[in-house]
Amino acid sequence: MNLWVTIKSDCTGCVSRKKNVNEICKDSKNLMDKGRSYVRDVNL
Repeated sequence: MNLWVTIKSDCTGCVSRKKNVNEICKDSKNLMDKGRSYVRDVNL
């Protein structure tokens, strides 16, 4: 599963649903950073 794509899609969905976009996308950004670190560690 591609964590980055999944979270990015969720974040875009929040925009279209007019939820608290800034908070949700900030959380998503943190998760994306962690996801990239995790993938990098696994690939080593």
